[in-house]
Amino acid sequence: MNNYNTYNIKAAHFVKEMIPKIYIDRQFQRKVCWDGATCRSFIYRCNKGQTSAPIVLADAIEGKTHSKNHHDDRGQKRYEEAHKNKKTYISLDGQNRSEALRRLFDNELTLTGTYIDADDKSNQVENKLFKDLPKRLQDAFRDMDIGVKVMPPCKYEELHDIFIDLQSTYALNHQELRNALSTDIAGYIRDVAEDPKFKDMWLKSVATIDEQKVKRSLDAEWTAKAYMASLPNSYAPRNLNKDDVDKFYKLGVGKSNVDEYKKDNQARFFEILQLVATLVESGRKQEASSKVPQKIWWLSVYVAARLYDNAIVINDYSELYSIIRDLDQDLEHKDEKRFVRDIDSWERAGKPEDRKPSKNNYYAQWARDPADKARRAKRKNEFFNALDKEAKYIDLVMRSNPEFAVAA
Repeated sequence: MNNYNTYNIKAAHFVKEMIPKIYIDRQFQRKVCWDGATCRSFIYRCNKGQTSAPIVLADAIEGKTHSKNHHDDRGQKRYEEAHKNKKTYISLDGQNRSEALRRLFDNELTLTGTYIDADDKSNQVENKLFKDLPKRLQDAFRDMDIGVKVMPPCKYEELHDIFIDLQSTYALNHQELRNALSTDIAGYIRDVAEDPKFKDMWLKSVATIDEQKVKRSLDAEWTAKAYMASLPNSYAPRNLNKDDVDKFYKLGVGKSNVDEYKKDNQARFFEILQLVATLVESGRKQEASSKVPQKIWWLSVYVAARLYDNAIVINDYSELYSIIRDLDQDLEHKDEKRFVRDIDSWERAGKPEDRKPSKNNYYAQWARDPADKARRAKRKNEFFNALDKEAKYIDLVMRSNPEFAVAA
């Protein structure tokens, strides 16, 4: 496979002999995200001989040689990483298709419908695993032609661009595109989001995240936004909209030293997110849905950063969650009443257009929009001013940190 044409390989051979040799570089590859229905649809088309796009790979050995010849030391090391993992190829397109075929032959996927066997006869199957199919239908699946193309050798950094170009017609979402950028922060954010300490937090604790959204890297997007929102005060606050997150990722393209990415900031954020995970795990047990509302999750990020930066220990996170949730609700209700009073006063004043109250100036709206840096700052300011006066919080902090009483 070295003249860079597309080859047809039998499906069973591809799964047994090639998939184990394919390296998945999560620096640019997205997660496997096809559901069972999509896998079945692909297998149905393979059985009909109706697939067109090949599985696209890069040759790790040829890429290493190419990088060496072009004095690309960084790229050479990346290719060597694949080779050290006993991989011959690097996946550029077709990870989900490869996984669908593997699931078929490993009896992880049931099939229903009409399929053509090796004798060109129709077979109706109902909810059957591969091992339970008629023998000649099994033969037909084993002999399905799978197109595979190996790209010409190139620098490793170019694989990122090739991957994005190949995916352009398959609707990569914003975070999957960011993950594919050749920038140090992409790998860090992905690794943190998928760290065992946090991976359960997304599905078990956050109300707006489900399994499919995690497969499409929403966990990494939230991690990136939380990282940006909790950077030390010495950095200018950032909005968290799509374009702003894109810009943050692109700070590191072609650079090795970006101040916002420095190791101290990364280590600090990891500690903060551990506090967030502890807080929301304690809090979700208090919620009827067993999940934390989005606006409280973001508040947990702000609180955790403040605790970490001020070296405040908390010995009862369940109590802390109750305090911040109740205080947040109280501030929202008070501002809702204030808004009603302000509207009433405005109407009695003859509704002057330049004095019409806007919901953008009230706590409830600030709480619902963490992406806007100004509203985020207003919420934090009002919340922490109230929290520092909250007797239950003061008592919890003093009980958890008896040395504070001595210092006072």
